[in-house]
Amino acid sequence: IEYTSNPIINNTFIMENTAEQGGGVFIDHNASVTFTNSTITDNSAVNGAAICSYGSSELNFVNSIVSNHTSINNTVIHITDSSNITITSSEVFGNNSGNDGGAFHIREGSNLSVLDSRIHNNSTPSDSGSGGGIYLVYNSSATIANSEISQNSCFGYGGGVYAFSNCSIDILNSTIADNEATGYGDSGIHLSESSGQIE
Repeated sequence: IEYTSNPIINNTFIMENTAEQGGGVFIDHNASVTFTNSTITDNSAVNGAAICSYGSSELNFVNSIVSNHTSINNTVIHITDSSNITITSSEVFGNNSGNDGGAFHIREGSNLSVLDSRIHNNSTPSDSGSGGGIYLVYNSSATIANSEISQNSCFGYGGGVYAFSNCSIDILNSTIADNEATGYGDSGIHLSESSGQIE
């Protein structure tokens, strides 16, 4: 999905696809896509097994599921290059990345919003990787509101959430529980050179 395209995708399954980038969805060049009542599952890719977004693009998920992806050696939901992703009344679970960010890998000035949703049972490899649920780096931001981040795991730092290098994260009326960082610690939230607000 590219070049200012803006489809709305309803009641759809995207499953069992394979690609170099964006096994389920690839979006670039200021495009925008909204998924409602849809499921993205069991796709694979070298980078972004479920989703890969570049070029100031925007993704919205409403009442939808992203589940059961295994990245070959990199990420599952890869959002970069000043892109935005919003998850509303949705679930992201059962994903396993080959690098940092068991579910979400958000970087390079991008933004993640998790609203009334659950991010659970995602993981990074057993011997590496930080941010079992969410990995946030390099001038990126996240808002988590009325949501649950639980039972995610990683080897490095931040079993639930990891943020590094001038990132900001706001967590409002949410639950961060039962996450695990088996190697270095900070099983819930790890902030480094970043700021946050928890209410």
